Amino acid sequence: MTEPRGAMDPSGPPGSELPQVLARGIDSLYVNLYLDLHSTLLRDLESLREAHNAPGGATLLPYRLGDLRHDFGVAGKGWRYRLARDGWTLLLQKRGPRDLAPTVQVQFRSELLWTLGPKRALSRIAKALVPCLGSPRRHRPLESGGRSVEAPWATLNRVDLAVDFAGWKPSASDLPAFVRRARHAASAFTGFGCDSDGDESSAQVRHGGLRFTGFTFGRGALVARLYDKVEEIRTSSRKYWFEQVWGRPLEAGSVWRLEFQLKRQALRDFGVDTPTDLRGNATGLWRALAGWPAHRTERAQERLPAPQELGERESGWLSLRVPTEDTKRSRWPVHPAWQVLQAVDWFDESASPLVRRRLRRLDLEAALGRLLSGLSSAAVAHGLPPEACRTPEDACWELAGAGLLGAHLGRADLSWEELLAEKWSRLELLDLDGSQDGPPA
Repeated sequence: MTEPRGAMDPSGPPGSELPQVLARGIDSLYVNLYLDLHSTLLRDLESLREAHNAPGGATLLPYRLGDLRHDFGVAGKGWRYRLARDGWTLLLQKRGPRDLAPTVQVQFRSELLWTLGPKRALSRIAKALVPCLGSPRRHRPLESGGRSVEAPWATLNRVDLAVDFAGWKPSASDLPAFVRRARHAASAFTGFGCDSDGDESSAQVRHGGLRFTGFTFGRGALVARLYDKVEEIRTSSRKYWFEQVWGRPLEAGSVWRLEFQLKRQALRDFGVDTPTDLRGNATGLWRALAGWPAHRTERAQERLPAPQELGERESGWLSLRVPTEDTKRSRWPVHPAWQVLQAVDWFDESASPLVRRRLRRLDLEAALGRLLSGLSSAAVAHGLPPEACRTPEDACWELAGAGLLGAHLGRADLSWEELLAEKWSRLELLDLDGSQDGPPA
């Protein structure tokens, strides 16, 4: 009989509590596209760049790709153009050898990934944007001076795997009990090297003021983070929509996150080069990073290698142990709380239907609160005294009658219908081809 999640584990350290997993998903996804960009697109983007750089030029300029409005901006980090909207950012024209460098990088926003999952998010890009950008380059050289070979036109540049949980709360005193492989991430997958006996040179303890908020392990191509997600939302990201993902308010208590960030080189070392590779190997990738659980379900045994095929690789790249008298820390038993996190399944890395339904139900109370706050600010900015608008409806009539709302939409080159359609599209209740499956008739 399995023990309920969040229950006290008598076999673990005194006072240890098991995590209750609330959600797991891909929180960041950057995809490189190798496209032959349309010449008309490049001319449009260069014209926008010149207008942007002109004296007194606008910071953001609207530009439409197909039916979707984007904001144009000048990109950095080796890219020439930037187009952004709710859901994703596009970087275009990377500097470097023309035949080797990708021409587009898609950076998905976390809200879209948690709502749709990466498979459907990528499908949306392929359907709506790729035809407007250019044609896939299916043959290209893989090295300078090399001959063109058949190669994938979409490759992964960054992936963040995240698991959010309640119950167990890590503490700063846990740091000496973490074991991390000293060698590169590939050693956890290919069997090269051995367990680290305590390389803490790249481990960082995070604090918010005097309060402990988590750890960061590693640097460069592979980084792990274990941190208080509620604290991060309140002080930094402001992603309050995670309340819908978790099915609980922030006030319900701490929610912690275990997150592995893999950039291009680490992904290639693990043999995860394309979005298709990620869909087929997400569970194996998580196991290689966090370690293999002591007890696997029949489903896991069907899809993944047996324990004897893994040997020392079962320990993963990072793990939390229960200290013993053994001087070799890699032989310490895995902490019961960490075993729960190891056992998270990634067979379908897309967002669960439950999560999608929660995010589809836009929080009406929260939206009304933002509406009233913005409406009162607009009324004061317009010079409306309290006696002139005794109700929110009065303020709306005054602002609308003055033509302020329509003028604001006009400056944004956006109609009310387009704004409403974009909100529906953000929740995936309005298909890109215009067919509705959410908005009421």
